[in-house]
Amino acid sequence: MLGRYTLLPHRNVSRLRPAISHRLYSELKSQHNQAIVDMLLKHKQEEEDKASCNSFKVHAFSKAIFAVLQYKQPIRSGNDILQSIQLRGIGRGITARINEYLLMDETIAEKDANLYEEIRKSQIVTALNNIPGIGPTTAKKLVEAGCLSIEDLKSGRFSSMLSVKQLAKIKYADHLDHLVRGQEAGAVLAFCRESLDSQYEVTLVGEYRRGIPSFSEIRIMISHPDFVHVPLPTEQYPDTISLQKDVAKKRPRGRRKNEEKTNLLQTDIIPLLQQRGLIAETLSSSNFKSWDGIIRLPGQQEEWGARTERISAIDNTEGHFRKMTIHFVPQKSRGSSLICLTGDGDFEKDIVYRARQRGMLFNEYGIWKWTTHPPTGPEPNEPQAETPNVVADNAEAGFWSLVKSATEEDIFKELGMDFIDPTRRNFSYVSGKARKGKKRTARVEH
Repeated sequence: MLGRYTLLPHRNVSRLRPAISHRLYSELKSQHNQAIVDMLLKHKQEEEDKASCNSFKVHAFSKAIFAVLQYKQPIRSGNDILQSIQLRGIGRGITARINEYLLMDETIAEKDANLYEEIRKSQIVTALNNIPGIGPTTAKKLVEAGCLSIEDLKSGRFSSMLSVKQLAKIKYADHLDHLVRGQEAGAVLAFCRESLDSQYEVTLVGEYRRGIPSFSEIRIMISHPDFVHVPLPTEQYPDTISLQKDVAKKRPRGRRKNEEKTNLLQTDIIPLLQQRGLIAETLSSSNFKSWDGIIRLPGQQEEWGARTERISAIDNTEGHFRKMTIHFVPQKSRGSSLICLTGDGDFEKDIVYRARQRGMLFNEYGIWKWTTHPPTGPEPNEPQAETPNVVADNAEAGFWSLVKSATEEDIFKELGMDFIDPTRRNFSYVSGKARKGKKRTARVEH
């Protein structure tokens, strides 16, 4: 019965809400866990009644209610949820609500001390699990070792059980809970441009570039005239069935010694931003391609203060800290990298599909055409990738050659597309274009 109406999209739920709510409260019964069902129904109704209802939360409550109704035993604590296959779909947030509800019984400690302790520990596991970087396994081990609160976790007594990355995320957990506003990301962009040499081209990408007002992390793309290494694709030609015997085998080579010496991300960009008082912690780093870590928001330019003040603020965890990722991309690949890093994922998949339809390949380094004749010297103003080492059985073998990919306009033009504003690069746009394409096809066939 529940499945017929509780999993409807929110736009339909709001229209049918009175009848649905009445039937939910009056007809849905659980033999062992009716009190929990009623509690979840109440929270679900409260979410539906909000002016800005979150349809994902409504769906999560519906899913949890259905799971609890199907469960044939009493739910004694959140551990039952974690250990039961039937209840596995219930998320951490709702598990925490169930634990809180069970602990509302003030007599439970007197009735069953072991059960009370089990519920309390389950509640702590859920709380620790909500901290970025702490998964359910680590959270359970911490509680078993005597970590009974977030304050215990921050005390340093359990540092030996955690990785450097986890410790950094715990240190800034209160900060990482907050979303980044567009204005804050813009201030970080201005600070980076002011701190780095003018030859660096610095651009905000990701959700910021798609016009989303707030997001979980800042993503920055940087290019430089001296960084030109464009690795060849390792993919075979799309028509692998007909060309299976003739496709060239490429041996990707390592970087040359002079390229090792010009590792600008690690030797220039990151050290400068650390010295300038922006970078607080490094979480992970790829030698040439990317850096992932935590920064202190500099604020507007008039708020920057002296470099020593910013570094002191980082040392004392003063100010506001957020997660940031830096992507360092070859200048020749700037257009394709901009498309990939702007997103969203559905839009990028659509670009990959369009390229494939034209017998080409699209990736973060550019748009590539399959070439069957032996490589010659590049034409003037023609982009270059690494010279391929080709081992072929006959003249039909080939290799991928890089098409001009320095700007997004270059790539859209190559694919026969008009420029698409970053704010429209999403599933709605892609699915809308697909529907229009089907309609056009239908008219032609008719």
